Amino acid sequence: MGRHQRSFTLSLEVDPIEDGASWAEWEALGVQLARDLPGRTLENVAEQYQERLLERVCGRR
Repeated sequence: MGRHQRSFTLSLEVDPIEDGASWAEWEALGVQLARDLPGRTLENVAEQYQERLLERVCGRR
């Protein structure tokens, strides 16, 4: 990775989908993820970088 690139880990919890799920159920999951994922991602990234910034400025707890 380049000097200015950063990575983060994101995990999602979704309701289980049955093995015989219909296309409609999979499409509904896709719609839900498209709606929820950007906010979750931003929240996760902000939390990780805030913690790193505090450690750099204040040191470890």
